[in-house]
Amino acid sequence: MLKFKVDTRRNGFESAVVTEGLFDESLTELNRRGYELISLQQNVDLRIRSGLGARICQKHNFIKEGAVYHKGERGIIVRDSPYL
Repeated sequence: MLKFKVDTRRNGFESAVVTEGLFDESLTELNRRGYELISLQQNVDLRIRSGLGARICQKHNFIKEGAVYHKGERGIIVRDSPYL
C-alpha cells in the first residue's frame, strides 16, 4: 500500500514523498498527483535554502538526471536518465 505525504511547503515550493512502494509505483503516483522529479540543480538549491536541519536529502531522493558507470571507469551524469 503506497503512502503519500507532502513533506515540504516553503517559499512557493512543495515536495512530496511516497513510501511503502517500488520506485516505478511511487513515481507513477507522484506524477498522477501532479508532481515531477526535480533536477540535480533544483535539488542542490532546495537543500541550500532549507538549511542544515532540512528533511530533504536526509535519507535519499531521486532526481531527473542519471548516473552511468562502467566498471573500472569514471561515472558520468546524463541530463535525461536512461532509467526513467
